[in-house]
Amino acid sequence: MPQTLPKPGAAEPTLCRNCETPLQGAYCHACGQQDQRGATLRGQAAQWFASIATPGGRFFETLVGLLTSPGALTRAINEGKRQRFVSPFVTLLFAMLVLHGVQWLAGGPDQALTSESTVTASLERADSALEDYAAGEAEDAPGGPAFLRGEEQAARSALSAEERRERALSTQFFTDQARKAWNPVAEEPAPASWRAGVQQALSTLPGLFPVLGWLLVPLLLPAMAGLFKGASPRGSLGHARFLAHATAFAALALAAGTALIAADLPFMPIAGILLAGLVAHTVFHLRGAYSLEWPGTVWRSAALLLASALAIAILTAGVTLWRAAL
Repeated sequence: MPQTLPKPGAAEPTLCRNCETPLQGAYCHACGQQDQRGATLRGQAAQWFASIATPGGRFFETLVGLLTSPGALTRAINEGKRQRFVSPFVTLLFAMLVLHGVQWLAGGPDQALTSESTVTASLERADSALEDYAAGEAEDAPGGPAFLRGEEQAARSALSAEERRERALSTQFFTDQARKAWNPVAEEPAPASWRAGVQQALSTLPGLFPVLGWLLVPLLLPAMAGLFKGASPRGSLGHARFLAHATAFAALALAAGTALIAADLPFMPIAGILLAGLVAHTVFHLRGAYSLEWPGTVWRSAALLLASALAIAILTAGVTLWRAAL
Protein backbone atom coordinates (compact mmCIF):
# COMPACT_ATOMS: atom_id res chain seq x y z
CA MET A 1 0.00 0.00 0.00
CA PRO A 2 1.64 3.31 -1.04
CA GLN A 3 2.32 5.76 1.77
CA THR A 4 0.83 9.25 1.61
CA LEU A 5 3.55 11.85 1.21
CA PRO A 6 3.32 14.93 3.43
CA LYS A 7 2.37 18.17 1.75
CA PRO A 8 5.15 20.71 1.17
CA GLY A 9 5.55 22.96 4.20
CA ALA A 10 3.58 20.61 6.48
CA ALA A 11 5.02 19.67 9.88
CA GLU A 12 6.84 16.37 10.13
CA PRO A 13 4.53 13.70 11.59
CA THR A 14 5.35 12.24 15.00
CA LEU A 15 6.55 8.67 14.54
CA CYS A 16 6.06 5.73 16.83
CA ARG A 17 9.39 4.92 18.47
CA ASN A 18 8.72 1.20 18.18
CA CYS A 19 7.63 0.72 14.54
CA GLU A 20 8.07 4.28 13.14
CA THR A 21 4.45 4.52 12.01
CA PRO A 22 3.04 8.09 11.98
CA LEU A 23 1.02 8.57 15.15
CA GLN A 24 -2.61 9.64 15.04
CA GLY A 25 -3.15 9.80 18.79
CA ALA A 26 -1.67 8.78 22.13
CA TYR A 27 -1.30 5.16 20.97
CA CYS A 28 0.15 3.71 17.79
CA HIS A 29 -2.58 2.17 15.64
CA ALA A 30 -0.08 -0.30 14.16
CA CYS A 31 1.66 -1.81 17.20
CA GLY A 32 -0.35 -0.38 20.11
CA GLN A 33 2.58 1.24 21.96
CA GLN A 34 1.77 4.35 23.98
CA ASP A 35 3.55 7.56 23.11
CA GLN A 36 5.46 8.53 26.27
CA ARG A 37 7.56 11.46 25.08
CA GLY A 38 8.32 13.71 28.01
CA ALA A 39 7.45 11.01 30.59
CA THR A 40 9.18 11.28 33.99
CA LEU A 41 9.65 8.86 36.87
CA ARG A 42 7.46 11.03 39.08
CA GLY A 43 4.72 11.10 36.49
CA GLN A 44 4.84 7.35 35.96
CA ALA A 45 4.73 6.72 39.72
CA ALA A 46 1.74 9.07 40.09
CA GLN A 47 -0.04 7.32 37.21
CA TRP A 48 0.60 3.90 38.75
CA PHE A 49 -0.58 5.02 42.19
CA ALA A 50 -3.70 6.56 40.67
CA SER A 51 -4.51 3.29 38.93
CA ILE A 52 -4.52 1.56 42.34
CA ALA A 53 -6.13 4.15 44.61
CA THR A 54 -8.45 6.05 42.25
CA PRO A 55 -11.89 4.66 41.35
CA GLY A 56 -11.85 3.91 37.66
CA GLY A 57 -8.17 2.97 37.61
CA ARG A 58 -7.31 -0.44 36.21
CA PHE A 59 -5.72 -1.73 39.41
CA PHE A 60 -8.53 -0.33 41.56
CA GLU A 61 -11.25 -1.86 39.42
CA THR A 62 -9.42 -5.19 39.34
CA LEU A 63 -8.92 -5.38 43.11
CA VAL A 64 -12.48 -4.32 43.86
CA GLY A 65 -13.77 -6.89 41.40
CA LEU A 66 -11.53 -9.60 42.86
CA LEU A 67 -12.89 -8.95 46.36
CA THR A 68 -16.56 -8.29 45.61
CA SER A 69 -17.46 -9.99 42.31
CA PRO A 70 -14.63 -12.33 41.26
CA GLY A 71 -16.78 -14.34 38.90
CA ALA A 72 -17.84 -11.30 36.90
CA LEU A 73 -14.22 -10.12 36.76
CA THR A 74 -12.87 -13.40 35.36
CA ARG A 75 -15.80 -13.78 32.94
CA ALA A 76 -15.33 -10.23 31.61
CA ILE A 77 -11.63 -10.82 30.94
CA ASN A 78 -12.34 -14.17 29.26
CA GLU A 79 -14.93 -12.45 27.05
CA GLY A 80 -12.29 -10.01 25.83
CA LYS A 81 -13.11 -6.98 28.02
CA ARG A 82 -9.50 -6.54 29.14
CA GLN A 83 -8.95 -2.80 28.78
CA ARG A 84 -10.57 -1.91 32.12
CA PHE A 85 -8.66 -4.50 34.14
CA VAL A 86 -5.14 -5.63 34.92
CA SER A 87 -4.01 -9.03 33.67
CA PRO A 88 -4.83 -11.85 36.13
CA PHE A 89 -1.16 -12.84 36.22
CA VAL A 90 -0.08 -9.28 37.06
CA THR A 91 -2.74 -9.29 39.78
CA LEU A 92 -1.25 -12.52 41.14
CA LEU A 93 2.22 -10.98 41.16
CA PHE A 94 0.90 -7.92 43.00
CA ALA A 95 -0.85 -10.11 45.62
CA MET A 96 2.33 -12.14 46.20
CA LEU A 97 4.33 -8.94 46.69
CA VAL A 98 1.75 -7.70 49.20
CA LEU A 99 1.99 -11.00 51.09
CA HIS A 100 5.80 -10.80 51.08
CA GLY A 101 5.68 -7.23 52.42
CA VAL A 102 3.22 -8.03 55.20
CA GLN A 103 5.25 -11.07 56.25
CA TRP A 104 8.41 -8.99 56.34
CA LEU A 105 6.72 -6.39 58.54
CA ALA A 106 5.37 -9.16 60.78
CA GLY A 107 8.84 -10.59 61.37
CA GLY A 108 9.37 -12.97 58.48
CA PRO A 109 7.35 -15.85 56.97
CA ASP A 110 8.22 -18.23 59.80
CA GLN A 111 6.59 -15.85 62.31
CA ALA A 112 3.66 -14.82 60.14
CA LEU A 113 0.84 -17.04 61.44
CA THR A 114 2.31 -18.77 64.44
CA SER A 115 2.17 -18.53 68.19
CA GLU A 116 5.94 -18.59 68.61
CA SER A 117 5.87 -14.96 69.69
CA THR A 118 4.04 -15.74 72.93
CA VAL A 119 5.62 -15.00 76.27
CA THR A 120 6.29 -18.67 77.00
CA ALA A 121 8.19 -19.21 73.75
CA SER A 122 10.15 -16.02 74.27
CA LEU A 123 11.16 -17.14 77.73
CA GLU A 124 12.28 -20.50 76.41
CA ARG A 125 14.53 -18.81 73.88
CA ALA A 126 15.86 -16.53 76.62
CA ASP A 127 16.65 -19.56 78.80
CA SER A 128 18.65 -21.17 76.00
CA ALA A 129 20.62 -18.01 75.31
CA LEU A 130 21.35 -17.46 79.00
CA GLU A 131 22.57 -21.01 79.52
CA ASP A 132 25.02 -20.63 76.66
CA TYR A 133 26.10 -17.28 77.96
CA ALA A 134 26.61 -18.56 81.51
CA ALA A 135 28.86 -21.30 80.13
CA GLY A 136 30.98 -18.63 78.42
CA GLU A 137 30.03 -19.75 74.90
CA ALA A 138 28.09 -16.66 73.80
CA GLU A 139 30.56 -13.90 74.53
CA ASP A 140 30.75 -12.64 70.96
CA ALA A 141 27.68 -14.33 69.47
CA PRO A 142 25.21 -11.96 67.76
CA GLY A 143 22.31 -13.78 69.37
CA GLY A 144 23.45 -13.20 72.95
CA PRO A 145 21.38 -11.39 75.60
CA ALA A 146 20.36 -7.83 74.86
CA PHE A 147 22.27 -6.29 77.77
CA LEU A 148 25.47 -7.93 76.50
CA ARG A 149 24.95 -6.72 72.93
CA GLY A 150 24.33 -3.19 74.13
CA GLU A 151 27.66 -2.84 75.92
CA GLU A 152 30.86 -1.60 74.40
CA GLN A 153 33.43 -4.19 73.46
CA ALA A 154 35.93 -2.81 75.97
CA ALA A 155 33.41 -3.01 78.81
CA ARG A 156 32.56 -6.60 77.91
CA SER A 157 36.17 -7.71 77.79
CA ALA A 158 36.77 -6.05 81.18
CA LEU A 159 34.28 -8.42 82.82
CA SER A 160 35.74 -11.59 84.22
CA ALA A 161 34.22 -14.96 83.44
CA GLU A 162 32.80 -15.16 86.97
CA GLU A 163 31.18 -11.73 86.66
CA ARG A 164 29.61 -12.68 83.34
CA ARG A 165 28.28 -15.88 84.86
CA GLU A 166 26.82 -14.06 87.86
CA ARG A 167 25.05 -11.55 85.66
CA ALA A 168 23.63 -14.32 83.50
CA LEU A 169 22.39 -16.36 86.45
CA SER A 170 20.80 -13.26 87.97
CA THR A 171 18.94 -12.56 84.74
CA GLN A 172 17.90 -16.21 84.52
CA PHE A 173 16.46 -16.02 88.05
CA PHE A 174 14.16 -13.18 87.07
CA THR A 175 13.30 -15.07 83.89
CA ASP A 176 12.18 -18.06 85.97
CA GLN A 177 10.07 -15.80 88.16
CA ALA A 178 8.41 -14.33 85.09
CA ARG A 179 7.72 -17.83 83.78
CA LYS A 180 6.04 -18.91 87.01
CA ALA A 181 3.93 -15.77 87.08
CA TRP A 182 2.90 -16.39 83.46
CA ASN A 183 2.05 -20.09 83.89
CA PRO A 184 2.13 -21.09 87.56
CA VAL A 185 0.35 -24.43 87.08
CA ALA A 186 1.94 -26.26 84.18
CA GLU A 187 5.60 -26.89 84.98
CA GLU A 188 5.96 -29.25 82.01
CA PRO A 189 4.83 -28.63 78.46
CA ALA A 190 1.37 -29.95 77.74
CA PRO A 191 1.10 -32.90 75.34
CA ALA A 192 0.45 -32.05 71.72
CA SER A 193 -3.24 -31.86 70.81
CA TRP A 194 -5.12 -31.88 67.53
CA ARG A 195 -5.52 -28.12 67.83
CA ALA A 196 -1.75 -27.73 68.07
CA GLY A 197 -1.33 -29.97 65.02
CA VAL A 198 -3.82 -27.96 62.99
CA GLN A 199 -2.19 -24.72 64.10
CA GLN A 200 1.25 -26.05 63.16
CA ALA A 201 0.03 -27.07 59.71
CA LEU A 202 -1.73 -23.75 59.08
CA SER A 203 1.24 -21.74 60.35
CA THR A 204 3.49 -23.40 57.77
CA LEU A 205 1.35 -22.35 54.81
CA PRO A 206 1.94 -18.55 54.73
CA GLY A 207 5.71 -18.93 54.65
CA LEU A 208 5.56 -21.30 51.69
CA PHE A 209 2.70 -19.72 49.77
CA PRO A 210 4.61 -16.84 48.14
CA VAL A 211 6.95 -19.41 46.58
CA LEU A 212 4.70 -22.41 46.00
CA GLY A 213 1.55 -20.45 45.15
CA TRP A 214 2.82 -19.92 41.62
CA LEU A 215 2.86 -23.68 41.08
CA LEU A 216 -0.82 -24.05 41.92
CA VAL A 217 -1.89 -22.57 38.58
CA PRO A 218 -0.18 -25.19 36.35
CA LEU A 219 -0.83 -28.01 38.83
CA LEU A 220 -4.58 -27.36 38.95
CA LEU A 221 -5.06 -26.82 35.20
CA PRO A 222 -5.71 -30.57 34.56
CA ALA A 223 -8.28 -30.58 37.37
CA MET A 224 -10.06 -27.58 35.82
CA ALA A 225 -10.06 -29.24 32.40
CA GLY A 226 -11.57 -32.37 33.94
CA LEU A 227 -14.21 -30.49 35.91
CA PHE A 228 -15.51 -28.64 32.86
CA LYS A 229 -15.11 -31.36 30.24
CA GLY A 230 -18.26 -31.35 28.12
CA ALA A 231 -20.03 -28.85 30.39
CA SER A 232 -18.82 -25.56 28.99
CA PRO A 233 -16.12 -25.12 26.36
CA ARG A 234 -13.28 -23.19 28.04
CA GLY A 235 -9.72 -22.99 26.90
CA SER A 236 -6.67 -23.50 29.06
CA LEU A 237 -6.04 -19.74 29.10
CA GLY A 238 -9.47 -19.11 30.59
CA HIS A 239 -8.86 -21.71 33.29
CA ALA A 240 -5.43 -20.22 34.00
CA ARG A 241 -6.98 -16.77 34.42
CA PHE A 242 -9.51 -18.17 36.86
CA LEU A 243 -6.78 -19.92 38.88
CA ALA A 244 -4.60 -16.79 38.88
CA HIS A 245 -7.47 -14.73 40.31
CA ALA A 246 -8.27 -17.40 42.90
CA THR A 247 -4.63 -17.68 43.99
CA ALA A 248 -4.30 -13.88 44.16
CA PHE A 249 -7.31 -13.70 46.48
CA ALA A 250 -5.82 -16.45 48.68
CA ALA A 251 -2.55 -14.50 48.91
CA LEU A 252 -4.38 -11.29 49.89
CA ALA A 253 -6.41 -13.22 52.49
CA LEU A 254 -3.22 -14.68 53.97
CA ALA A 255 -1.71 -11.19 54.06
CA ALA A 256 -4.74 -9.92 55.99
CA GLY A 257 -4.56 -12.87 58.38
CA THR A 258 -0.86 -12.31 58.93
CA ALA A 259 -1.47 -8.68 59.82
CA LEU A 260 -4.23 -9.61 62.28
CA ILE A 261 -2.12 -12.29 63.97
CA ALA A 262 0.79 -9.85 64.20
CA ALA A 263 -1.61 -7.53 66.07
CA ASP A 264 -1.90 -10.25 68.78
CA LEU A 265 -5.37 -11.44 67.79
CA PRO A 266 -6.12 -15.13 68.52
CA PHE A 267 -4.87 -17.55 65.90
CA MET A 268 -7.64 -20.15 65.59
CA PRO A 269 -10.58 -17.74 65.05
CA ILE A 270 -8.60 -15.87 62.41
CA ALA A 271 -7.65 -19.14 60.68
CA GLY A 272 -11.29 -20.27 60.75
CA ILE A 273 -12.50 -17.00 59.24
CA LEU A 274 -9.84 -17.20 56.50
CA LEU A 275 -10.78 -20.77 55.57
CA ALA A 276 -14.49 -19.92 55.49
CA GLY A 277 -13.76 -16.87 53.34
CA LEU A 278 -11.68 -18.91 50.89
CA VAL A 279 -14.43 -21.52 50.55
CA ALA A 280 -17.15 -18.88 50.00
CA HIS A 281 -14.98 -17.00 47.51
CA THR A 282 -14.30 -20.18 45.53
CA VAL A 283 -18.01 -21.02 45.33
CA PHE A 284 -19.11 -17.59 44.11
CA HIS A 285 -16.05 -17.26 41.87
CA LEU A 286 -16.84 -20.51 40.04
CA ARG A 287 -20.53 -19.73 39.76
CA GLY A 288 -19.93 -16.28 38.28
CA ALA A 289 -16.99 -17.12 36.03
CA TYR A 290 -18.59 -20.15 34.40
CA SER A 291 -22.31 -19.21 34.72
CA LEU A 292 -23.13 -22.41 36.62
CA GLU A 293 -26.26 -23.47 38.42
CA TRP A 294 -25.99 -24.12 42.16
CA PRO A 295 -25.76 -27.96 42.01
CA GLY A 296 -22.91 -27.81 39.49
CA THR A 297 -21.26 -25.03 41.44
CA VAL A 298 -21.27 -26.93 44.73
CA TRP A 299 -19.75 -30.19 43.55
CA ARG A 300 -17.18 -28.50 41.33
CA SER A 301 -16.17 -26.18 44.18
CA ALA A 302 -15.76 -29.14 46.53
CA ALA A 303 -13.67 -31.01 43.96
CA LEU A 304 -11.50 -27.95 43.24
CA LEU A 305 -10.91 -27.27 46.95
CA LEU A 306 -9.99 -30.90 47.49
CA ALA A 307 -7.56 -30.82 44.56
CA SER A 308 -6.07 -27.56 45.89
CA ALA A 309 -5.59 -29.03 49.37
CA LEU A 310 -3.95 -32.11 47.87
CA ALA A 311 -1.61 -30.00 45.72
CA ILE A 312 -0.66 -27.80 48.68
CA ALA A 313 -0.02 -30.87 50.84
CA ILE A 314 2.23 -32.42 48.19
CA LEU A 315 4.17 -29.18 47.71
CA THR A 316 4.54 -28.63 51.46
CA ALA A 317 5.72 -32.21 52.02
CA GLY A 318 8.22 -31.86 49.19
CA VAL A 319 9.66 -28.66 50.63
CA THR A 320 9.81 -30.19 54.12
CA LEU A 321 11.71 -33.23 52.87
CA TRP A 322 14.03 -31.01 50.84
CA ARG A 323 14.80 -28.88 53.89
CA ALA A 324 15.41 -31.97 56.01
CA ALA A 325 17.85 -33.31 53.42
CA LEU A 326 19.96 -30.14 53.50
